[in-house]
Amino acid sequence: GQQSSVLQIRYAGCKGVVTSDPALDGQEKQLILRTTIELLNEKLIHVFSLQNLTTFSNLCHESFFRQIILNCCLSDIHSLRNRAHIQVDKSKARYMYGVVDEYGVLEYGQVFIQFSSMNSLETTILNNQKVVVTKNPCHHPGDLRTFDAVNCKELQHIKDCIVFPAKGPRSHPNEIAGSDLDGDEYTVIWCEDLVPFFTKNPLPYDYDDDIKLKKLGRAITKNDIINVVLNICEQDNIGRLSNLHLAYADKFGLNDQRCIALAGGISKELDSVKTGDHPYTENDIVCLGKDLNNERPDHME
Repeated sequence: GQQSSVLQIRYAGCKGVVTSDPALDGQEKQLILRTTIELLNEKLIHVFSLQNLTTFSNLCHESFFRQIILNCCLSDIHSLRNRAHIQVDKSKARYMYGVVDEYGVLEYGQVFIQFSSMNSLETTILNNQKVVVTKNPCHHPGDLRTFDAVNCKELQHIKDCIVFPAKGPRSHPNEIAGSDLDGDEYTVIWCEDLVPFFTKNPLPYDYDDDIKLKKLGRAITKNDIINVVLNICEQDNIGRLSNLHLAYADKFGLNDQRCIALAGGISKELDSVKTGDHPYTENDIVCLGKDLNNERPDHME
């Protein structure tokens, strides 16, 4: 009989038209389909949607997508276990620069926060809401402060930064890891699960210990500058001290006096570039490690 050159077929979920190809005679593959024939078109998808079929119901069972989901889960678990990375919804936390209330409308313990949306021009003002604020690096229990976010008409033109009051016995930025308002960036969180239930803040560390600067009694020379730079490079112990503090806090608790002392020492070490004062010698750091029996928590491995 006559052989057809064109066939309309349905095969393994594919629907379309195929033509005969003499080049396939004697070949292993007798049917070759274009990728477009394997896809549902937009109109057919809409028709399927009317049949009460669960959208993408089997997508997570497909081996490729299942492996993607599994890898994402493993990556998140690895970040949680090894680096303590906890993702917070961007609608409930932000990194913000700090500025001062020039209008004097904020009282001590209050802040003003207005943040914008990534996808629109709308802004949100936090009003009568508790927020926690800190700055990295933070080591002392008092570096995490709780404030009342309030709405002030005079400050509504300021957005995407945190406004601190100019009133009070001590500036709030200084209470937070001894920071200031010359460009420091703060972590601001108003997620209910992370805002402490207590209202009284821990006593902040006194970061304003007076350290007398060295007086040479002569003009500064290039060798003096070289020695300072070399001193900074040779005695940069911030990383080691921070790791020791993390290990001490895990073993003894953040309120332990050894942790408190380390927090103060780290603050002074951060300022050593300006002051030239290093609170811990190499021998001191070695002894601190020995007091821990050189043990480290699992998440620091």
